[in-house]
Amino acid sequence: MEMDKQRMQVTMRGPLRPVQNESMRAVHHGATSSPVGKKNCSGMILRKRLRHQRQHDGTSNHWNNTININVGGCKRQVDNSTILRFPQTRLGQLLICKSLEERLGLCDDYNMADHEFYFDRNPMIFSYILNFYHTGRLHVMEELCAHSFSQEIEYWGIQEAFIDGCCSYRYHERKDDFMRQDLDEISQSSEATIDESMLDRVVKKFPVSRCGRIRHCLWLNLENPVHSCCAKVFALTSLVMVLLSIASMCIHSIPEYNPSKVNGKEVDNPIISAIENFCISWFTLELLLRVFATPDHQTFWRNALNIIDCVSVLPFYLTLLIDHPGRQ
Repeated sequence: MEMDKQRMQVTMRGPLRPVQNESMRAVHHGATSSPVGKKNCSGMILRKRLRHQRQHDGTSNHWNNTININVGGCKRQVDNSTILRFPQTRLGQLLICKSLEERLGLCDDYNMADHEFYFDRNPMIFSYILNFYHTGRLHVMEELCAHSFSQEIEYWGIQEAFIDGCCSYRYHERKDDFMRQDLDEISQSSEATIDESMLDRVVKKFPVSRCGRIRHCLWLNLENPVHSCCAKVFALTSLVMVLLSIASMCIHSIPEYNPSKVNGKEVDNPIISAIENFCISWFTLELLLRVFATPDHQTFWRNALNIIDCVSVLPFYLTLLIDHPGRQ
């Protein structure tokens, strides 16, 4: 009897296990392979991707009404409606753009954590830019550089026509002054460059000319007063001679120092005559030395100052030639 009972229990327990395992496998297989299960999993993944894309595009609801701006460390939060009053400006275009790539082309950096746009610009001038969005007019303080202010408003896409009348005249006046100074500096630098190139060409002519080393040294001392101590002494002596010659001419015009008559002949004051003769001799020596030292005689005589020096000396020698035969 006991043996029959055990056989019956084994017979009853045996088929129950495969039925249970098959049902569990059926439930598990149905949960993973049914169309409904696949649809639910795909929807969750899609929502995560959309949420991640919104965060990276900067289109989340965090700044739908405001925009965070960092200009050179100066952080500001501005209403979108205030900026969109001027959509043609850089910040206006920043709000109009629909993708992050387009926005990165208008700013220097973007902080995804704070949804903050960074601009590497002057923070002090940006306060005037921000005031423009609120008032619609630009004001320029006297301490601001007009050229720097012009560059900043050009970067932010704001035209100079928005400068208020109280600041417009002074701003344009200072800007024109800067432009004139800039042009003068450019012209001076270009002239200096031309002079240096001409100097290089002139210096190259000395080695192939006669007495090249002597003429080169003499030319530098005569044409460049700061070349050496000798050049400074020579330039100072020439200046003293010019002043002395002018003084003698002025004294010669005073009636007390007019030529006096001796035996019916006019005789000049001997002191004034000696000064004039000495000055003329110095000018003649200087002219001859410069003619000897110049590497290019054609260029030398094209210079009007050299012609004036020659013409100012010639009358003295012509007078000597005319008076000397008469005295004989």
